[in-house]
Amino acid sequence: MKTMTILVLHLGFGGVEKTVSNLVNMLHDSYEIEIISTYKLYDTPSFPIPSDVRIKYLLPKNQPNKKEIKEAIRKKQPLRLLSEGFKAIETLYLRRKTMKEAIKTCRSDIIISTRVLFTEWLSAFGNPHSIKISQEHNHHNNDEKYIKRIVRSCKGIDFFLPVSRELTDFYSERIHNGRTKVIYIPHCLDYFPLKPSDYLLPDLVSIGRLSQEKGPLELIDVFSLIHKRCPQAKLHLIGDGPLYKEVKEKISTLHLESSIIVYGFQKHEVIHEILQHCSVYVMTSWQESFGLVLLEAQSFALPCVAFSSAQGAHEIIMNKESGYLIEHRNDEEMAAKVCELLEDKVQLAQMGCAGQKNAQSYSSREIRTQWLHLLNQI
Repeated sequence: MKTMTILVLHLGFGGVEKTVSNLVNMLHDSYEIEIISTYKLYDTPSFPIPSDVRIKYLLPKNQPNKKEIKEAIRKKQPLRLLSEGFKAIETLYLRRKTMKEAIKTCRSDIIISTRVLFTEWLSAFGNPHSIKISQEHNHHNNDEKYIKRIVRSCKGIDFFLPVSRELTDFYSERIHNGRTKVIYIPHCLDYFPLKPSDYLLPDLVSIGRLSQEKGPLELIDVFSLIHKRCPQAKLHLIGDGPLYKEVKEKISTLHLESSIIVYGFQKHEVIHEILQHCSVYVMTSWQESFGLVLLEAQSFALPCVAFSSAQGAHEIIMNKESGYLIEHRNDEEMAAKVCELLEDKVQLAQMGCAGQKNAQSYSSREIRTQWLHLLNQI
């Protein structure tokens, strides 16, 4: 059996980590897989990893300390800031040293990098006899410096897999090093509900990290407009993050405590239960490289409404068929489209059905076939 090594920063919560979990669950019966993770954030991985997959943590006792540094700055604690600063420098040094060494000594048949930093080291120091694959999970957002970094990092890479069709087309026009093949294999869904949403409640749901790029404060503004037209509607907001306190404060200021439920982080079973009884999924992200959460909503037959600035949403939402893409981040238009769906059950069901059909094309069986087709060519 051929061997495969996957390079990750950590196995905590996040889109990349979910993707890694899905990948190893799809391929572990065909490959002997190990995961090399820089950090060990929790005692066990946040997403399921098969027991026969070996996990090696490079820095099990070191943790990223951005939160502590920000807190020291906020509380004006110079000595603590100095201490945390030295700790961060040491951790970054060790992150580089240990991962470069792991790459240099890795003899797996296939090595997969999950971020550009690791791709740079894999390209420079990876075993010349290994097949090297790089996954790109982020959108460049027209950052020319980042784009050039991606292109340079692929110099010693055999296959480069961007997260979306749009990015695949974009980098195909820029990567011409005579070696790297740019290929699109989408993320997959590892769970499909036995039955779709029943649309019993005129409720909305949004899932994601409560951070600036996800637009949670603007989501509350949008819902306040929805609430005026559809006062019976509720918003189920699932996720945690640095803006949690501000989100709660804004809800209180707008007197929406009885209409917006903030759950914080929740396990998949709880999320599935909420999706089962909601009617529309709403996304106010400024940017999304793919939008796996939209697929999850579609698997429950929920129409999705998102701002067009979230590039990944274009990949998932068939505008006016399975939901709406709102231009120019127009809060009033988003609120109007959501209310139209809540008031028209026929349209709601039609769009939900179209979305559910789209989600089925991202099943783990479909995506596994694409991965095996690629790997069997090697």
